[in-house]
Amino acid sequence: MKQLFKVTGMTCDACAEIVRGRLSKVSGIKNITVSLATEQAEIESDQPVPIVELKTTLKDTIYNINDIAEKIIAPQAELLEQNRQLTTDYITAVAAKDYNTISNCVAEDFKFYGMINYNSASEFISMLKEHAANPATDIVVKNDIKAIFTNSNETYVIYDLVTRNSHSVPCIEHLKIDNGRISSTELKIQQFSMQQLIQSLKKEKSQLH
Repeated sequence: MKQLFKVTGMTCDACAEIVRGRLSKVSGIKNITVSLATEQAEIESDQPVPIVELKTTLKDTIYNINDIAEKIIAPQAELLEQNRQLTTDYITAVAAKDYNTISNCVAEDFKFYGMINYNSASEFISMLKEHAANPATDIVVKNDIKAIFTNSNETYVIYDLVTRNSHSVPCIEHLKIDNGRISSTELKIQQFSMQQLIQSLKKEKSQLH
């Protein structure tokens, strides 16, 4: 991902090079470009670089990083792929009873809307644990993903919910994403074929444009 910062105090190309050299030593930065004309520094890294580390690097100079103008730039294709991967990880983890991964995918105040609603990640995970521990329950053993449709802040995923007794139930789930975590999801269990689900969703998507 890329982060864009406002840099003050530069008066010449040599200043820009000094700033670039200083900031390039910060851990995690893969590439950095500093422009005197725009008074901006563009930083490329795998994870967001904390503003405090950049300020510390420049603290004994005449230059300053303006944290008010801090802005994260995620290329659209990269953001969509992140959302797609987040959705895949979450749906897969729910079926696998991988509670650590679920916790990493959802926000603390995660909302689940389904046959029963839950208002936090802890409530939702507790429900999954109770469900898995009940020997009388035909628990889910696999979520077989068929299609994922995503934009910058929400995802629709269509999948077969496969149970221990080999029951296969078509589902559609609408996930809302905020700051790299799932903030809420609405699960609908469908009673018609998966192909119909996919065609229906594609039709709805085309009507939005």
